[in-house]
Parts: sequence; C-alpha cells; structure tokens
Amino acid sequence: AKGVLGDRLDSESDWDSGNTSHLTHSSIQKGIDSDQLRLGYETKASDKLVLNMPMESASGAVKDVSGQGNEAAVSGTVSRQVDGVFSTNATELNGGYLEIQDSQALNFASNFTFSTWVKTTDSGPLYSRETDFGTKKNPALRIPKDEAFDGRLEMEVRGGSSSTFARSSTVINNGKWHHIGARYNGTHISVYVDGSREGINSVNEKPVKFPKKPRIGETTTTATEKLNGQIDQFKAFNQSLKESRIKKLAQRKGSFQTETITTDK
Repeated sequence: AKGVLGDRLDSESDWDSGNTSHLTHSSIQKGIDSDQLRLGYETKASDKLVLNMPMESASGAVKDVSGQGNEAAVSGTVSRQVDGVFSTNATELNGGYLEIQDSQALNFASNFTFSTWVKTTDSGPLYSRETDFGTKKNPALRIPKDEAFDGRLEMEVRGGSSSTFARSSTVINNGKWHHIGARYNGTHISVYVDGSREGINSVNEKPVKFPKKPRIGETTTTATEKLNGQIDQFKAFNQSLKESRIKKLAQRKGSFQTETITTDK
C-alpha cells in the first residue's frame, strides 16, 4: 500500500492505529463495525467537483462519485474494466459512447476545468456538449482529424456566432496514456497535455447555457462522430483550477482513488 494509500497497513495494529483518516470519511462510517474500513470517495455534493468518473463499474450506468449524481448511460459497444492508467479499471470505447444526464451542474457558462486520461490511436470527440448544429458549445473537447491539427488535443467554446479554439502541440493519439486538461477562466481557454500548458486563446464569445445531454466519445451534433479508445479518471470542475493543481492531476505517482469499497482487516 505504501506510495499508493500513503501508509503501510500490514497488521491489525496498523489498521487500528488511527492513522487512516486520509483513507476514510467519517460521514459515511455509520453502520460499519469496528473491524471494517471503508475506502473511497465521500458521498457529499461539492460546489467545485461536479463530475468524477473513475470508470470502475463493471456494468450498468457509469458512476459519478462527485456527489452530483451525473451518471452516464452506456450506448453501443463499450468494454468495461479494461486496464487503466493506474492499473485499476478504465472504459474502452469501440464505436459506443457514454451519455450523461442533462445536468445544470455541467451546463457551463462560466469558469470550468476538465481532467481525464486517454489512450487511443483514433481521432474524434472526447467530450461533447454542443447544440444539434454546433452553434453553441460549452465545451467541445476532441482530437481533430483536420490535417493541420491531426492527433492533437483541441477545445472549442462557442456562444453563438463565432468559436474560440485552443490546441496542443503534442500529438496524443499515439497509443500511449496521456493526461489532458482543459480550462476556461472567464477570459481565456487553455489546454494541457501531461501537465503542461500547450495552447491558450482569448475567448471571442463566452459560452452560454442550453439544454443538452453531454457525451463522452461521441458528438451531440447531428454530424455524428465517434472516438475509439480508452478513457480513465474523467473529472469536471466548475472552477478554473490553478496550473499547479492540473500538474498534480497529471502525475502518475502518489495517490489515486477508486469507487467505495468495504474490506475486512
């Protein structure tokens, strides 16, 4: 457990030492006897983290453990519990996609940040919340097929008549795991690959709210596009995270979290 959970828990005395507060949440400990420890996310709604999908579920809806209840329905061919970035589980899209409920928590018209891991050799949409004909986007994240930007990370926001783009310089569809970040701070959008900012642009028109079910791996426009590849640890925040925080989210060492489990000592 050392280096992952923080402390080694090799014996009963370790479990009973009281040094596991960083692993447990007292607000959900009721009903658990003294010989059990619950690990995982606190089931309390947050005004900052509004989507948190570890991609651990074997079947059924893809769970959102942010406390906001933004679960995703699975459509088409999607493989569950494939090897993820932290040797936990990920979700693999093979012509299918994930559709999230139409949530006000994800209907961004102000600051936001997206964070996820992706492994693919394909091009296409990572996250899409766009009107049918693409006149409004808040936002669209994709790996474009455009010759000039093929294989790079791209974010687009659009409030009506014109779009703003931010693009990475790194090609990310090389079959390796990459952390991607996308941020809007009210004036600029920026994209990050493996913790480094690679593209920034001032926003022409601020994003606006509109009703839509966001999708992971397929566009929500009438011009349907799909992405084949693996997705892990998909998160959205309703604030513009500091760059230092995005760097930490991109680290492949230290701690990680899975869905809540209960285990005997």
